[in-house]
Amino acid sequence: IRVIHKENGGQSSARNVGIEQAIGDRIVFIDSDDYVSLDHISSLDENYRKYSVEIVCTPIVKRYANGKYGQRKKYDPFVTDGIKAMELSLRGYYTGISSSGKMFDKKLVKKFRYPEGEIYEDQKIIPFILREANRVFFFDYSTYFYNQNPNSTMHSTNSFYQVKSMISFYDDLIKNEKTKEVQSAAVIRLLRHVKEYCWMISPRSDKKEIKELVISLRRYRKIFMDDISNSTSEKIKYIFLSTNIFSFYIFCLFQRIKIMIKEQ
Repeated sequence: IRVIHKENGGQSSARNVGIEQAIGDRIVFIDSDDYVSLDHISSLDENYRKYSVEIVCTPIVKRYANGKYGQRKKYDPFVTDGIKAMELSLRGYYTGISSSGKMFDKKLVKKFRYPEGEIYEDQKIIPFILREANRVFFFDYSTYFYNQNPNSTMHSTNSFYQVKSMISFYDDLIKNEKTKEVQSAAVIRLLRHVKEYCWMISPRSDKKEIKELVISLRRYRKIFMDDISNSTSEKIKYIFLSTNIFSFYIFCLFQRIKIMIKEQ
């Protein structure tokens, strides 16, 4: 075990240094406020070798502040290519686009650098790392537990406004993406991102910024509605978020109430 001491430069900076100095041929990320089962590494490694893949993905289980755990979804393990893995992860299936809950071939990861000084850096790099892979293995044995920390950078009072930086990212991804399934999945990811943090919005929030967000969501509405995999309830939510500021606020209020009930 090697411990690297460095000036605090944020999560991305730490990951970049770790990747640069890693001497093994595989990379695994574990956030400091999460925890893993004793066989986390061994189970990832076993499947990495068994299926001769470049990335292994295991489900992440959420642990809330009240000590309760999120639902553990079961599915049949499978191997797929990088483009399909990118699509599935953007849609939020299995491990989603978190760096955690995965084992990577170091050669793939070293092609990219985590964007420093930003929140949601995973979203801007993991889809493209997945896409680079020839073979990705997904299995349903949960060994990674994500603590929902209300004081973390992901849940700070300013987190919602980081969504603005994601708008331009998804704009570029959707415009430049040639695979229709990945394009549609990117819209779903943006919607999920907005839904997760819109509970922080109130009528006192900057109306101009909210209006810009609503207009952006409206721009992708046809792509979302044309995707037959999206349920009717999800389409109704999208309509609420993308119609006008008033309907957007109504949805945000319901999300706030929902979170308050869940964390009681």
